[in-house]
Amino acid sequence: MLGVVITTALFHNHPDLPEGQLAKLRASVVNMRALADVARGLGPSGLGAYLLLGKGEETTGGRDKASILADTLEALLGAIYLQYGLDIASEVIHRLFDPLMAESAGRARGWTGRRASRS
Repeated sequence: MLGVVITTALFHNHPDLPEGQLAKLRASVVNMRALADVARGLGPSGLGAYLLLGKGEETTGGRDKASILADTLEALLGAIYLQYGLDIASEVIHRLFDPLMAESAGRARGWTGRRASRS
């Protein structure tokens, strides 16, 4: 669901970008590192502060592991979707990911501009 919302937003907001560039843009927004960064920005201490972890993960820094944070954020978004439906889940996704999409799109436009200026 996250991928569909992000892909739809990128397609509608950047119809002039070629398909390959849109795919790269989507990949820069929907990946483990980006999801973990968004999760770290939730709440006063990040999403990791709210996790119940086993002793092993607790002692090895599991609260800040990118894979755990990314999976937790995806699970949270899935729960929001199941409880409240696609419209509310889309709103939440946009609030969390629109800044990242804008930043990534700016970089993509810079890549496109540099490539065009070399030609």
